[in-house]
Amino acid sequence: MKTIVIIPSYEPEEKLIPLTQQLIAKDLEVVVVDDGSGEKYLPIFNQLTGSTVLTHPENKGKGEGLKTAYRYIKETYANEEVAIVTADSDGQHSPEDIVCIATRASLDKDSLVLGVRNFDGTHVPLRSRVGNKITLKIFELTSGTKISDTQTGLRGFSSAHLEKMLEISGSRFEYEMNVLMVWAKEKRPFCELEIQTIYENKNEGSHFNPLRDSFRIYKEIFQFALSSILSFFLDYTVYPSRFLSEYHS
Repeated sequence: MKTIVIIPSYEPEEKLIPLTQQLIAKDLEVVVVDDGSGEKYLPIFNQLTGSTVLTHPENKGKGEGLKTAYRYIKETYANEEVAIVTADSDGQHSPEDIVCIATRASLDKDSLVLGVRNFDGTHVPLRSRVGNKITLKIFELTSGTKISDTQTGLRGFSSAHLEKMLEISGSRFEYEMNVLMVWAKEKRPFCELEIQTIYENKNEGSHFNPLRDSFRIYKEIFQFALSSILSFFLDYTVYPSRFLSEYHS
């Protein structure tokens, strides 16, 4: 099965160039989304030989970057099922781990494959360790599903799920959390594979804003949870016979 690696990128460092070259050398197709980085970063994108580069005229956010790539794949490979892997451009994902996720995604067409990290290492920034543990617990309480890494950007899935991925709301970092919430709500399977935990220069290359983006993520989680509670309440009060029949059966 053909595998396509999507790398949404905003104001990338030069490390993006060797990353794409290594992936192409491993027979993976690479789609990079320039999310409004501007003319200053054109020299980097122009050196991504062999990659497909899609460009936003202005910054729209990681979620929109992913969706732009999804639409491109959907149109370009309309009659072909492919494995899709999403990876970050800030050096957190090694080529070997990306290949590992790609291989599993090509074999497991039903699951959302997550590359999960170990946050207990001393090299992991404190805000990442604390933030991940808090988000994991909130996600578990609101979704009823336990996973090991809600913040991972290294994910794989079959193109059979592209339509669903495009329907999920969110334009920035909250989009990735919304994907997990929808996947959990619909009882779709997760597959977790351990990957390297890489933080270079205390993750200073990340564009994640701890306050602004965390607020967006938690707001989506609680809205999702409230919607589920209201849906259950309405079903129970409007269609009580349905619950009674299920109880007696």
